[in-house]
Amino acid sequence: MIGNQSKGKSFRGLLDYLESKDNSCLIGGNMFGRNARELAKEFRISRQLNPSAEKVVHHVSLSLAGGEHLDNDTWCELADKYMEAMGYTANQYAIYRHSDRDHEHIHICASRISLDDGKVTRDSWEYIRSEQIIRQLEQEYGLEQTVSSREKKERNLSTGQLRRMEREQAEYEMGKRDSPPELPVKKQLQTTINEAIKSSDSMPEFMKKLLLENVSVRCEFTRTGKPKGISYGMSGIAFSGTKLGKGYTFPGLQKYESIKYNPKTDKVLIINMMQYARTAKKIEASELDKIVPNGIIQQNTQQQLNQREVARFALILKEAWEYIGRPKFRETKNYCFENYEDRLKFTRKSGEVVIDLPLDGSHSPVSNIKEGDKETFEKMLKGLRISQRKQAERFASILKETWDCLGQPNFIETDIYGFERVENQLKVTRPNGELVADLSLDDSQEPVFNIEEEDKENFEGLSEIVKEVEREKAEEEEEEEQQLKRSRGLSL
Repeated sequence: MIGNQSKGKSFRGLLDYLESKDNSCLIGGNMFGRNARELAKEFRISRQLNPSAEKVVHHVSLSLAGGEHLDNDTWCELADKYMEAMGYTANQYAIYRHSDRDHEHIHICASRISLDDGKVTRDSWEYIRSEQIIRQLEQEYGLEQTVSSREKKERNLSTGQLRRMEREQAEYEMGKRDSPPELPVKKQLQTTINEAIKSSDSMPEFMKKLLLENVSVRCEFTRTGKPKGISYGMSGIAFSGTKLGKGYTFPGLQKYESIKYNPKTDKVLIINMMQYARTAKKIEASELDKIVPNGIIQQNTQQQLNQREVARFALILKEAWEYIGRPKFRETKNYCFENYEDRLKFTRKSGEVVIDLPLDGSHSPVSNIKEGDKETFEKMLKGLRISQRKQAERFASILKETWDCLGQPNFIETDIYGFERVENQLKVTRPNGELVADLSLDDSQEPVFNIEEEDKENFEGLSEIVKEVEREKAEEEEEEEQQLKRSRGLSL
């Protein structure tokens, strides 16, 4: 089985592509949507949890070898195990089966944003992890073992090199050589690089480990810091990354091995290491530590965590502001919400800004968050979730009561909404077909909403209509009861 992965920004774009193929079939996943349009709307739920995240669309394809076959249920079972093993334990995903090629294959469209905490599912080492998981699934389901991507992206030894090694090995076994044949320098270099990759997260760290193993590294950059290429040297022989295989090029290291490169910080470190390596008679670990301290990776990671933390708090702030009706100004006990056109400010009573958030997402929020503010945001989130849950329960109740008043039809359209019963689910849609709510009639599942401000007003209107209908019904029942009493009195 062969697996491929990619990331993107548009759920609808990918879903439209998957649905457009001949004989395409949506066979599974953990979502309610029945087509690309409904699924794209449903993916908004996770997207809204982390609007500042980029490339949150995860696309996976899994292909069987020619002649192999799995039914839909088995494909779904295999895909569920794959996604769980990859860390997608609380993420939305949909599974499509395609029959446009000679070999059976499926596509998985998933959100990288977790519904549990709004964080982006980690992607470090994902290509390697994917290969390992696929190998395990091949064994579990009795599928043909395929060549891993690592073996494919390494340029193998030539026929001449293999024959030479076989000849030298035979001579060694017959006593004609004092030592067994050595691997060609190219293969030794690939092996050394592979070991450095295993314990490296960033390009400076990767280069540092290679230099300590007496492997020379040369990188070229454009003026903007974009890498032009990378080459490696061992025992006086140099190879470009391309000659070693696509997994050893600068882009390949990032794509296949998740080696991170930040041009703003890493370019200077790499150039300084190259300058040191050219002039040093012997590579010293202590000198490299001065250029790339052991803690710098952790510091960079902490900075990234801080940025993610600010983005998360900004999302909480925006969500709370929208929940209370998007006021121009709202004062709480210790803080204030202030909305100026396309900006939202969250300030302390003293006027000091805590977060200045662009509502159009044109750039990152400006923050001055202190430890005490973090606790406030966590309390705000907790209270917001409780209020949202209560609101969702109330809206679900209003829609169900409205459906009851309409006579519990399997399908009916009103001026503002359509109501459709599908087995034990009640789907509420707008006139254009957009999903507003997906409700479980026996409350066995959490309701799914795609609500806009206009819907909230509509729900309140429906609530008043339901109350009026119930009031009229109660009056009619009371009138009937009075008439019954009067008729009994006359008969007596």
